[in-house]
Amino acid sequence: MRVLILEDSEMSAYMFSFLMEKAGWATVVEGSLAAGIELVRNGGFDLVIQDVHLDDSDTVDGITKMKAATDVPVLVITANGATAKECLGAGADGYITKPIGQEELLKAVQETLAKGPRRKDNEAY
Repeated sequence: MRVLILEDSEMSAYMFSFLMEKAGWATVVEGSLAAGIELVRNGGFDLVIQDVHLDDSDTVDGITKMKAATDVPVLVITANGATAKECLGAGADGYITKPIGQEELLKAVQETLAKGPRRKDNEAY
């Protein structure tokens, strides 16, 4: 399985990549939404893990743009539960709130993948 990690904090990106690789996933890390969208359009990803605050996007706008570009499930990383609900409303397939350990991350990944991707009307395919 292959995951795109969209995170502009090098420390957080390293941590998420390490945890996912430890669980057997191949990872690609990118720090900008624009570059991440280009990568998912080229295909080959099973999941996108996306921080809600990237340098080139705000919370809901970033999720909306990513979901318009791909049917790959998107798991949002946030420090705020209220923001997570906004992201779900924008089409995110799951969320996890910081701080994040390996068990919590892998549980959120499994739950997100089990739901499958959501359409723009937030219904499962």
